[in-house]
Amino acid sequence: MVSHDHIRTRREGGLFEITLARPPLNILHGPMMEELAAAFTAVAEDRETKVLLLRAEGKVFSAGA
Repeated sequence: MVSHDHIRTRREGGLFEITLARPPLNILHGPMMEELAAAFTAVAEDRETKVLLLRAEGKVFSAGA
């Protein structure tokens, strides 16, 4: 698992998991969007990934943008 300031990523076998880690609302803002873009790039370049799971900590998946 890799922790960034606003997201966490984990790769296990063919599963790549991205977790929004800014509860309670996981508000999307510039720094989080940059981390997400880097994570999505990593997924696109990883030939082993078969499934991408996008999840969030807390009761709210996400707000803002």
